[in-house]
Amino acid sequence: SEVVSFLASDGAAYITGQNIRVDGGITKSV
Repeated sequence: SEVVSFLASDGAAYITGQNIRVDGGITKSV
């Protein structure tokens, strides 16, 4: 997943304590 790759990168060092839903777009379609 692109989100996982981003969160593992140095570019995501500023992201702390977040809940990020990665569900393949299911939430948007409900």
